[in-house]
Amino acid sequence: TNPKQIPHIGMAALTSLERYEVGGYVGRCRPRVLSSTCCLGEGDVVRARDTQDDQTFALKRIEVESDAVKASHILADMTRSCHLKPHPIWLPQYEERCFVQEYVDPLNCQRTRCLVLEELAETSMEQEVIRRAAQNDPFPQLFSLWATLLHGLRAFHVQGCLHRDLSPRNLFFCKSRLKLGRPGMLQRPANEGYYPKGLCEAYSADIFALGLVFLEMAVLHQVSEFLVDNEHGSYLFELLNLEGGLEAFRSFLWERCEVLGLALPEEAVVEVLAAMLDPNPSSRPTCDDLLDWPCFGPFANPLEISPVGKRPCVYAAHLPLAEHSEVPTREVLMVPFFHQIFSKAGAEMALKKRKYAWCGQEYGLWWYAANEPIEVQDLSNIKSLQTSPPSHDELKQLATTGSATLPSLTVEAALEAVERTELPEEALDVARAFNTAGDRWRACSHTLYAEVLHRAALAAELRAAELSDPALHMKGPSSRTWLGLAACLFESGRYMAARRCCPIVQNRVQEEEQQAGGVSAAAHESRLFGYCEFFLAADRISTRMASQSLSQADALSALRSTHVSFYYRSTLAVEVGNWEVLAALGEFYRLIGSPDMPPLQPNPDLPTSLSYFEQAAAMVDASAFLLKRLELLRRLIDG
Repeated sequence: TNPKQIPHIGMAALTSLERYEVGGYVGRCRPRVLSSTCCLGEGDVVRARDTQDDQTFALKRIEVESDAVKASHILADMTRSCHLKPHPIWLPQYEERCFVQEYVDPLNCQRTRCLVLEELAETSMEQEVIRRAAQNDPFPQLFSLWATLLHGLRAFHVQGCLHRDLSPRNLFFCKSRLKLGRPGMLQRPANEGYYPKGLCEAYSADIFALGLVFLEMAVLHQVSEFLVDNEHGSYLFELLNLEGGLEAFRSFLWERCEVLGLALPEEAVVEVLAAMLDPNPSSRPTCDDLLDWPCFGPFANPLEISPVGKRPCVYAAHLPLAEHSEVPTREVLMVPFFHQIFSKAGAEMALKKRKYAWCGQEYGLWWYAANEPIEVQDLSNIKSLQTSPPSHDELKQLATTGSATLPSLTVEAALEAVERTELPEEALDVARAFNTAGDRWRACSHTLYAEVLHRAALAAELRAAELSDPALHMKGPSSRTWLGLAACLFESGRYMAARRCCPIVQNRVQEEEQQAGGVSAAAHESRLFGYCEFFLAADRISTRMASQSLSQADALSALRSTHVSFYYRSTLAVEVGNWEVLAALGEFYRLIGSPDMPPLQPNPDLPTSLSYFEQAAAMVDASAFLLKRLELLRRLIDG
């Protein structure tokens, strides 16, 4: 009787409830205690059609056991993401339509409730997992869906907002597109089914919760049934007490899948899950870190991946009372595995132990290089990206003759060019064109333009494999395309991301050689790997250093022979004009050089490094990457 609508604090309500035609039931909201004086009561979710503009929404009606003023503060908490810059992956909330309603129920009791209007979804992830499990229908392009969710979560984190409510119930499909629901309230604990103890104090808590969602999507089984309840009262206890990193997680996952009769996930899926569900919160990657992994290569949007220097230090992010939005950022390079996860303070803590844990594995530490990577200006202008894809004739001309000029493209335009191909040959033409154009853009210091195209080339080669005759056994992305992406990552200073591409490049080279009928041992040994030569050189030195059977004299002799092999690689590079190999070796001698045994500090060889960079610059119009190294080395040598 005589309901009263109270606007959300700080805004005017667009309308009252009378404006809406309330339809069918969609779902319900469970009661939750917020404090000793206030709690959320039962609620429901119904369809609501605006009779004035004929739009249909999902209307959440949530009872609040408090007065209207407190209820307005609760509503502000429910809609806190409305004040952030929106992302296409977020399920829209319509703040101007949300309000508090006071009314008298049929028993003549005064009641208060919050009304929140959101985009009407078709189904939730929870319902979709159950449906697919019943039909034994795995998610197609799982990594594409995961990349979508990582981009959506990242958009919260970069704006200083932790989500606090990641679960299959809060992920939705709207017009077949995956959407991330609103963040959880700050006035109540996080979702205890996905956040241990209901805590969300750092980015890693959201990563863990999303990892559980990914687990459900991968095995098509609800996590509450996949894990085992125990005397500690939480099925999450089993995961949080796994010891042994990636290997222990793999054994656990395979054992549970075998018991439940579920299909075993592929190795790349296992590695992602092990990283996100690592029991040690500071060992879990951020969304940006994961999007840099090769398994997300064709699906990640490089325009929405933060530079390493803007990502939080994983050590500082987990200090007591650390504020997510104020955590120090990363500024060092860990040698010899080239992880970029710490500030200087965090690296010093790792240096005391000479080791650190990351993504389910433990790594030894020689030293850390401070103030790395060296910042290089990228001339790419996001505002100038072309939003419509070039014609297939233009792409084919560039692929076959290399004479056409390809404009810079948005991610959407590049992928549209891929999706409209109907034959494997057409998709391969697109991949070749994008690789050619990507190399050109990178050579003239437009690394972001190049990364967009090389990632789209990965998608084009996957498309070619999908369109081809299964009897041809097309393997997907080529070593050429992976090398192009690795080069973009390397020049943009994302060393740990570039390093992950190296084993993929090596494996693809081996497969391509086998498909070609095999090559001689000499031809195989002389194969060059562009910027990946930097990591291969570091691995060779690391292998020599790790040998326990060699005496000091023999170890030094082995190291000298290793440096001779680097010189041999450089002569091959000069013969074929591969300037990237020379730049890679130059970077190796700048950062590592000839360390003593045991390797406790770098011993850079700056003159050798400068020589390699000068040879590289003589082969190509000097890019910003080369110019920056040349400037730095000359200054250090002259100084």
